[in-house]
Amino acid sequence: MEVTPKALLQGESTDAKKLGAQEALAVLKTIVSNDYDVLKMVRKYLREKNAQKDTGRITEIVNTFNSYSKAVLQEKLDAFKAGKGELSPLSVDMVKKFFKTNNAPAKLEDAVNAFVSIVKD
Repeated sequence: MEVTPKALLQGESTDAKKLGAQEALAVLKTIVSNDYDVLKMVRKYLREKNAQKDTGRITEIVNTFNSYSKAVLQEKLDAFKAGKGELSPLSVDMVKKFFKTNNAPAKLEDAVNAFVSIVKD
């Protein structure tokens, strides 16, 4: 299956549903691990779709990245609870932000940067 930017960035799209959230997350984690600029990739996608001001699409991308961030944080929490690692101060802060205060990022840049930070942590 071809992995399209839409499948990675727009979690509610048909492309994303065909790919599956876990596979999309795995691909994005690899992209982050290889030090690609994810925010640049997102901006290029929006530019190519002429959607830099498409609030619906941007909101979907923000929500998708926040969902990915929560999934990675949940993986880290599960590992910590199983005695297989520690939670860094960044992870603790992000867990509070995403799970306890329900204060996930609302801006595109913040959502993408939070995801990248969580994956790299």
